[in-house]
Amino acid sequence: MARGRANRFGLPGGLALAGVIHSIIAIVLGGYGLWVQNRVVTGLSNIFTNLPRDADPTVNDARIVHCNTGGGGTPRADGTLVNPDSSKRSLLVTIRFLDAKGLEQCTGSETIRDVEPGRTARWSVTGYVNGTPASCAVGTTGSPFVPPTAPPIQPVTPTG
Repeated sequence: MARGRANRFGLPGGLALAGVIHSIIAIVLGGYGLWVQNRVVTGLSNIFTNLPRDADPTVNDARIVHCNTGGGGTPRADGTLVNPDSSKRSLLVTIRFLDAKGLEQCTGSETIRDVEPGRTARWSVTGYVNGTPASCAVGTTGSPFVPPTAPPIQPVTPTG
């Protein structure tokens, strides 16, 4: 390719010039490949390091301040949680809306982004269900309710 062009335009060097041109193209393409690889690795790294963690009811002191299981199929719970870590975290709080027997009717969750170390953050979760739940409880997405090592969290009955 480069040799034919060099000969066509009357440039001296033939194979040497073709080698130089190919070398320049290879260096540019190699640099572009490294740049793309860096962008992809950085992007994936950011995705996996900024994933929210499940808010553990005991470790994060997740508390339900208000539980409204009113009609319309959209129960709502409001509360707070604490980031006890030494660095900023995104936390995922999951609320279970329970019937009178304590069986789960639905769940709702919210991600609280960038909670500073030692700070308390507010959350608000809405569920969608056919029927009217009797109570709200803090849960996790990783287990049916709370981790077996944590003490049981008592459901909160509706306050209004």
